[in-house]
Amino acid sequence: MNIIEKIKNRINGDAARKLIINLKLISQCDFSNMSGIISFFCGYKAEMNYRYKQIRRKYYDSKKNIYNFNGVKIPDESHEFSYFFEDLVFAFDDIINPMIFKKKTYIEEGPYEDENVVVTEGDIVFDCGANMGIFSAVAAARRCKVYAFEPVPKTLQYLLKTAEMNENIEICPFALTDRNTDILITVPEEHAGGSSFVMNRDGKNVIVKGITLDSFVKENNIMKVDFIKTDIEGAERYLLMGAKEILSKFSPKLSICTYHLPDDPEVLEKLIKEANPNYIIKQGEHKLYAYVPK
Repeated sequence: MNIIEKIKNRINGDAARKLIINLKLISQCDFSNMSGIISFFCGYKAEMNYRYKQIRRKYYDSKKNIYNFNGVKIPDESHEFSYFFEDLVFAFDDIINPMIFKKKTYIEEGPYEDENVVVTEGDIVFDCGANMGIFSAVAAARRCKVYAFEPVPKTLQYLLKTAEMNENIEICPFALTDRNTDILITVPEEHAGGSSFVMNRDGKNVIVKGITLDSFVKENNIMKVDFIKTDIEGAERYLLMGAKEILSKFSPKLSICTYHLPDDPEVLEKLIKEANPNYIIKQGEHKLYAYVPK
């Protein structure tokens, strides 16, 4: 029995799996997954710093102070937001690499596209929880009209600059819920992207305007909705409650985060099926994908 097998027999679960993978790579002098190796032996922060430096070295344009991913432009806000580098790394894994470069990397939460749930040219896209606006920018680069929903004033600073650099993005400064009313949302100091009116978070309370997607579509005379991407910190179920007419009438493709609340996978699937029983739903590890066959 070799040393790797001995260690494997003494450690169980995910830790064992990661350890075996990284020891095997090192034993083969394979350092292609340096971020995983650094994470295991040096910790999460060391990994994030390493990966951010790799992205910056390859895609940062110092003359324009932007990141350029094959024409998708993202402003450098590292001087304004201490958590910018972490958001950029997550977005690189979950959005940029799979959607722009067609690569599978170590993905934190999973891609927003699946086999039958894809953003295609000409789509009307709702980016719910737009944050930095990277998903919006990628969709806009595919010649889609994008409505980017982001209610938190601090995070809107990201989004507004991204929208200025990429065409076809309309900023919608609203919280999405099941009724039209003001919402008290908690904005964590250390990471405004984690703002929520559902989950318990420490931070500053801010009042924002809450709307339903159904009312937004009616008020703006939007004639179709093709794709809805949703990551709104536990409020996904309320968004769906306020989008029943859209789901029934337009049958948009759905890519929805399901990791915020323990019962998200079951609750969100039930709400989608109630609104439109024709949906085919696939549950990923951290996201739900849904579409209606044409």
